[in-house]
Formats: sequence, C-alpha cells, structure tokens
Amino acid sequence: MYSVTEKRKYKRIELAKKNDKKIVPPYITRFRVKQYEGQEISSPDWDIVSMKNLSAGGMVYAFNKDYNKNLELDSLLDLKIDFFKSIPSINCIGRVVRIEEPMPMTNSMFRITAKFTEIDEQAREMINTNVEAILRKEAKIKDFYYEKLEKMKNFYSATLEKIKDFYSEKLEKMKNFYLEKLDKVKNFYSATLEKIKDFYSEKLEKMKNFYLEKLDKVKNFYSATLEKIKDFYSEKLEKMKNFYLEKLDKVKNFYSATLEKIKDFYSEKLEKMKNAMARKVTMAESKQENSTTLQTINTTKNTVEKKSLPEKATRNIGIKKRFLMTKNVCRVTFRLPKVAAPDGKSVSIVGDFNNWNTHANPMKKLKDGDYSIQLDLEPGREYQFRCLIDELKWENDRNADKYARSVYGNCDNSVVIAGY
Repeated sequence: MYSVTEKRKYKRIELAKKNDKKIVPPYITRFRVKQYEGQEISSPDWDIVSMKNLSAGGMVYAFNKDYNKNLELDSLLDLKIDFFKSIPSINCIGRVVRIEEPMPMTNSMFRITAKFTEIDEQAREMINTNVEAILRKEAKIKDFYYEKLEKMKNFYSATLEKIKDFYSEKLEKMKNFYLEKLDKVKNFYSATLEKIKDFYSEKLEKMKNFYLEKLDKVKNFYSATLEKIKDFYSEKLEKMKNFYLEKLDKVKNFYSATLEKIKDFYSEKLEKMKNAMARKVTMAESKQENSTTLQTINTTKNTVEKKSLPEKATRNIGIKKRFLMTKNVCRVTFRLPKVAAPDGKSVSIVGDFNNWNTHANPMKKLKDGDYSIQLDLEPGREYQFRCLIDELKWENDRNADKYARSVYGNCDNSVVIAGY
C-alpha cells in the first residue's frame, strides 16, 4: 500500500470490525473511478464503501462482490474521507495497487488497496494526527485492562485457594461419615439376604416338585390328544390330495386345449402380417429409388447455381438418411465440414423441424473438426433448414436435396426430403 519509508513515517490503524469492541470513530469513505481518456465507467456517482484500515500513505476498503465498477490495477480513484463533524472532508486521488477477490461460494467482499498519489500535505498530516491519537487511546485502554485483569487474576487465585482448603476438610469429614454408615448398611443387608435365601430355597424346592408332577400329567394328556389328531387329519389329507389331483388334471386338459386353439389362431394371423409387411417393404424400396433420383437431379442443378466453398469444403460429406420402420421415422444425419467453420465455437442446425429455434439443436463437434447431428423426422415431408455458426453466420448445406427461396431475405434455404 505504501513504501518502506512511508511505513516508518506514517502509522496505520485497523478500523473496527462488526463485533469488535475497539473505540474507533465512524469514518465515511466515498469513491468513484476517475475518468480519463480511453476508459469507460459505469456511473459518475459517488459510492460509499467500508474502510478496513487507514494511514497517511493510503487505505484499504471493501465492497460487495456483486458490485461491478470495472476496477483494475493502476485505476485512479477520486476519494472523499469524512472524519468528525468538526473536521472538514479530505479530498484526494488514489491509485489502485492491489485487488483481493472474494473466495468462491462465500459471503466475503472485494478488498481494494489504494495509495494516495495526489494529497495536500495538510490533509496527510491531519490523517496521521488522527491515526496517532487513536493508537495512543487504544494503548491506554489496553494498559488499563491488562492491569485490571492482573488484579482480578490475583483476587480469584486467592479466593480459589481458600475455597479449596475449606471444601477439602469438609469432604474428608463427609467421606468418613458415609463410609461408616455404608459399613452398617452392608452388615444389615448381608444378614437379611442370608435369611431370605434360606426361606426361598425351601419354598422353591417345594414348587419345583409340584410343577414337575403337574408337567408330567400335562405331557401325557397332550401326547394322547396329538395321536388322535394325527390319525384324524391323516385320513382327511389323503382325501383332499386325491380330490385336488383329480381337479388339477381337468384344469390341465382344459388349458392344453385352449393353448392349442390360441396357437392356431395367431399362426394364421402372423402369416397374414408377414405377407403385408413384405408388400410394404417392396413399396418403400420403390419410393427410396425415386427419392435418390430426385436428389441426384437437384444436386447437379445446385452445384451450377450456388457459389461453391473452397476446394476442401466440397467434401460436405452429405446428408445420410435411414428409414426406421419400427418407429415410422426417417433418421437424418446432417454433417458440416471443418472448413465451413474453421474457427467456430458453436454450430446449430435451425429449420422447419424445430420452428427455427436457434438453440434447440446444437451440433456436436467431432474429432476431425466436423460438426454432426442426427434428427428423427416425419417421413414424406420437405424441411427447409440452414446452419448457424457462432450465432452470427448462416451457412447452407452444399449437398442438400434442393434449395428454396427464403421469405425472410435475399437468400436460399437448404431443403431435405424425409423419405420412406
């Protein structure tokens, strides 16, 4: 922000942050980019910014990262610095010597460091006087709180030592008291537990013998009952097995006969569909031959009429078409050679198939530099189209099926015929 000599001569203050308790006067700083020949600025108005530090040699201020004034290194700034109501504003000129950009994905701000290049010595001395006064005040406050902190430290150390001694003696007495009481409780419950143990040992033995005898009776009863149930359900399950096996045979015979009828029905239907598809393929081949002939005628005509590209551009590679019977669409591959857009950054195909939307169908750049795209078009129709290079230059396809006059100017549009 300033030279080594200025560092020795002028002192600097860091202005208070949002939660800083330092007492710093409320300075107001306004700036605007100084306009000179060859530079454009977005606004001649003054902008108020947040000053971060200040010295008689320069200043650092911050502004929101969304702010855009086209600031750059060595830009000259008109500066207004307001101190107190009793001190007049300081007007000077500063030069930007450093720009710190905010970190990505944060709420930080731009930090601009400006060196004062044109400032009155009286104004410079006023800034230096204010800075030194604030530094002296901060030093006094710092010494005052250091002394106060030392006194509080000594006071609480002595108080803590007294509390420690008091509670150490008290805890020792409580420890002896509760240990004695714990021994009495331990002896009492040990004797009581022994009595309970003897009482319940005898009682548990009687209960054990009683329930073992009862368990044997229950076991014998359920064993006999289970045998009866087993005999009953064995006979019943055998009858159910025979019934469902007989029913399953009837269902099997029914569905076998039904399946045979369905097979005969669809075999006859598939044969008819096969014959109809063969007729359709024959018609498609005939239409494709007619389309190829028309394409050859139009290509020959347009080769004579149109202004050709350089020799390498004539390998426009052409338009490839393939009819997909399963989807009933004509898949068309458009390809624009590298020489048609050697320095192009983007190429889009625009036409009737996308309502002339310039962003609907961007073409993909291949490894050899050509641009290509595949589109599925409704067969049996003609589509006018053109290629748009870098959203500025229009280019026709030199291997289009034919050309049609554009209704929007003195030019032609390429035409592709989507065949079957």
